[in-house]
Amino acid sequence: MPCKSPSGGQLGMWCWDRGRWLRVLLSLFLLTLVSSDDFTGGCNSEPCWELYQTANSYYQADVPGIESQTARKCTVLRTYRSCLVQLDSVLCAGTLSYRGAMRVLRSEFNVNNCSADGPVYPEGPEPVKTDTATPCSFKKKSLYSYCTLFGDPHLITFSGQQMTCKLEGAWPLIDNEFLTVQVTNSPQSASSRAATVTQKVTVVIKGRGGGKLGNFCGSKEAVFYSAETGSLPSTFADGMREYGAYNSIQVKTTQPGEQVEIYIKYIDSTVVIRQIASRYLSVGIRIPELVLNGTREGSDFLRQLCLDSCPVSERVDLSKLLLDISQGTPRQRSSYAAAQASCRDKAVTDFFFDSCVFDVLMTGESSFVSMAHSAYDDVRKFSSRQPRWTNRTNIVSYTEPSVAARSRTDRSGVTSSAVYSNTSLVRTLLFVYVMYVSYH
Repeated sequence: MPCKSPSGGQLGMWCWDRGRWLRVLLSLFLLTLVSSDDFTGGCNSEPCWELYQTANSYYQADVPGIESQTARKCTVLRTYRSCLVQLDSVLCAGTLSYRGAMRVLRSEFNVNNCSADGPVYPEGPEPVKTDTATPCSFKKKSLYSYCTLFGDPHLITFSGQQMTCKLEGAWPLIDNEFLTVQVTNSPQSASSRAATVTQKVTVVIKGRGGGKLGNFCGSKEAVFYSAETGSLPSTFADGMREYGAYNSIQVKTTQPGEQVEIYIKYIDSTVVIRQIASRYLSVGIRIPELVLNGTREGSDFLRQLCLDSCPVSERVDLSKLLLDISQGTPRQRSSYAAAQASCRDKAVTDFFFDSCVFDVLMTGESSFVSMAHSAYDDVRKFSSRQPRWTNRTNIVSYTEPSVAARSRTDRSGVTSSAVYSNTSLVRTLLFVYVMYVSYH
């Protein structure tokens, strides 16, 4: 029955219950804050929101080992919370989006009886916990960024951009006050310049770097490591395997002749160098975002591929090239089909599938299938910025509507699975709003 005023007229919207009024006021509050950048206060929770969305999408389906809907929901909430608590507490404590999200999460944890301890997305082995009692350990809480260069060559930057580049010669991946990682690329064969591969990786861990920790824990002099085609040493250039106080700089051979890892303890960073078929090198870098934020310090502001991506002039439109080959001569089409079959057998998907097919076609070597598979596994294992996996195993144009809905492409044709804009406030507040409406 319509609500009436004392004079007999209808009150309309004034008869709404308190819950409906609160929803309207919260919506207006969101609209008021959307245009304001000041509320973020330097606290970037965008990666956490992206991770929450990815986890939520992943756990919509049945996941082995997580039977109940409540357990899946707790895993998603725990994933979001574990990401948020690693942000800089000084920067984030005063921001409305961060405080609002944490408050709603506390409420949801209580409603669903969720524990702070338990599985989080992405699934996999529990991350190794830093022993804060050990001297020279990195004691700050931080998200981790991951960059990799592999194949002919394909690049995934710290921000998640994915691209294929030509890149002949020497190029730095990263250069900061702690370390420099540089690759040298050459044509795959003297008779053809169609394929360019990495044939040398140089790592320099700078002496007495890393602020207070580095000054105490690091080596007095710079430490050098170099891998080249046919040579993947198990030691640093001078034959040593460890440097610094408490062995804070180490090189470890995980697979002789195939993989080494260089670990810098005081910044909790790892450089992974792989060699395929004793000829081709790939490199991956995992580094805390708190360390990465100051990565320009001490550098001469040259382009760093892991931060700045490839120059536009060096980029290759991978999807267009592959689609052209698929419509080429009968021989090209046959090679194209065989390359696709080889890459599907290794269960690589999305950008890694495209890269795999491209490398096999350009080089004629099946060893690049294994390289794409290794890069695929490393991204799933090390990166906090997981791509939006679609499990695609066919070649499509990134500009097609069906793909554009799943992949974000900039004007340079670079597919980015993590194009982060200044919308963390809006998305976090949207999370608060959705959770409120769902349970009130």
